[in-house]
Amino acid sequence: MAEIMPEIMPELLIGFTQTLDGKSILRKQDRIGQAFTRLAAIAAEAMRERMAYLASAPDPGPLLQTLLGLRHDIIMMGGAADMPLSEPLKHDLDRRLPAPLKLQRTICAGAAPPS
Repeated sequence: MAEIMPEIMPELLIGFTQTLDGKSILRKQDRIGQAFTRLAAIAAEAMRERMAYLASAPDPGPLLQTLLGLRHDIIMMGGAADMPLSEPLKHDLDRRLPAPLKLQRTICAGAAPPS
């Protein structure tokens, strides 16, 4: 899931100014959903094991809630990016998007963001 989300973000952001490949975005959103389902199953199993062995390990619940929220955000962005924008807004976004996309690529590559 952590590998798929950074992959889809540049496409979504670019979709605000260019034509979006809707089918590709839907496939990636589906992959995120499938990954979340697998992660939720693993977390449920971990919770059962914690209870069976009375282990004190971190609760995966807050992480799952955060990831599910991010998944919903990506789905909402995909819907918004698929809608046509006015030309002045497209032009403004074309000017502003390169910096956040560069920062996102830097962070996803494991480098520290510029200060």
